[in-house]
Amino acid sequence: MGKWTKRGGIVFTAYSSLFGISKTVTFVLPFTKTWLDNVSVSIAIGVIGLLIGLWRLRKPTSVSWKVATTDSTIEVCFGNLFDQDGIRLIPVNDYFDSKLGKPVAPKSLHGQLIERGFGGHPDAFDRSVDAELAKTSFSVITTAQGKDKVYPVGTTAMVEAAKERYLLFALAKSDPIDHKATADVPQMFVALAAAWHRARAESNGETVNVPLVGTGQSGVDLPTREALNALILSIITATKAKRVAGRIRIVLYDDRKDAVDLRDVKKYWSVQ
Repeated sequence: MGKWTKRGGIVFTAYSSLFGISKTVTFVLPFTKTWLDNVSVSIAIGVIGLLIGLWRLRKPTSVSWKVATTDSTIEVCFGNLFDQDGIRLIPVNDYFDSKLGKPVAPKSLHGQLIERGFGGHPDAFDRSVDAELAKTSFSVITTAQGKDKVYPVGTTAMVEAAKERYLLFALAKSDPIDHKATADVPQMFVALAAAWHRARAESNGETVNVPLVGTGQSGVDLPTREALNALILSIITATKAKRVAGRIRIVLYDDRKDAVDLRDVKKYWSVQ
């Protein structure tokens, strides 16, 4: 069903409900028939039904709530991760690749960071990552393109670009031949737990921003709402263990608006 068909259905349902109520009233209370069958009243019912339908379509673009028994807030909003203030978490592959193309999809957040923060230059990105991971253990596996150092899932690296800080965390494993990224849900939770651990040490009062993990290039391939629920659960688990940040913001791209009603998200998680 197209989004406009769906939206039209919501408006029509609201109108039909009011119209049905008016007819029920006239059947049960016949003396109201003269008044309710008045043209002006019918028009008013139509207008009210339309307004109710439009109100139901007016979804919020941001919601937030406190994590129970903590002083931390979770925010979920639509927007662009790179436009948010604070630390930005970026999932990467286990090679921390830097070559745009097969190793790093240009449209992925990993690719956008290399393009936006490092001018598309792999060498500048590599120097920042190598300095961060200098004391981190790795394996060596030669690839068709890209790097040959493989780091464990959950490895994190804090890099700075254009005076902004980015926390890179290894989420997906890349095939050394075709560079296809793969990950599963347990792997995703391991990676996120490591990311929250590092963010806890680095946040220093800043907001921590994270994209919707598990639906894009990583290969986890969860439906939008399930991926969002998994991400929120990981935040709550980490936050209740020890404070990560005063505010953790989940940033969803606008193309997820039809798949997620933020009112439902807040209603469910604010009572957990």
